[in-house]
Amino acid sequence: MAHVSQYWLRADTFAAANAAAGFPDLNGFGRRAMDLSYDEVRTDTLYQVGALDAFARAGGGRLSHILPHGRLGNLVVTDSEYARAVTDAVAAYDDDLIVVTQEGELARTAREIGLKVGIMFLADRGYEDDGTLVRRTEPGALIHDADTIAERTVRMATEGVVTSIHGTDVHVDCDVVLLHGDHPEALANGRALRTALESAGVRIAPLRTVLHGKDRETTEACAAV
Repeated sequence: MAHVSQYWLRADTFAAANAAAGFPDLNGFGRRAMDLSYDEVRTDTLYQVGALDAFARAGGGRLSHILPHGRLGNLVVTDSEYARAVTDAVAAYDDDLIVVTQEGELARTAREIGLKVGIMFLADRGYEDDGTLVRRTEPGALIHDADTIAERTVRMATEGVVTSIHGTDVHVDCDVVLLHGDHPEALANGRALRTALESAGVRIAPLRTVLHGKDRETTEACAAV
């Protein structure tokens, strides 16, 4: 399953298109674990990226980045075989695509083969002490309060830390902020988040601009998709 990160009608109405490739778990929206082989993950990723890119190109645009979705997105952080399957699919299709993920196996594998990597912070998800996400079935996994989302994201952008569900300050790198849009509070949360970041002096820019800036010098720019 894959979807575009922003709704669009024509090429000049959206900033970037994201391939959110995930497990073929339609009923569970890709959020349930599946025991797949390297070849299955690689071909499923290649299929989803290629199909979505076809729709983007038909509308006059093109894909910018790939962000593994749901349970696959969690597993590629720690599972080297799943991570290699995703990066091999991206490299085979278009090595100009940015791989968006948390720091971990996928980021490491992507860098090793020369792919661009954007490290994401999930603004509305709880973190464990080791920097991984709290499972959605556990208390504290999801955050819907706009003020809490804004406050923790500003702290992450300016101090590089997020407080875990256990009260521990955890170091988190960030090139791009992810805010989920599949609940009623999403629009209000997004507006509050942007206002808070701008008020804190954080420059919001396209992901490629942020990564280009990192190549030249360390910046406090943080992208939002």
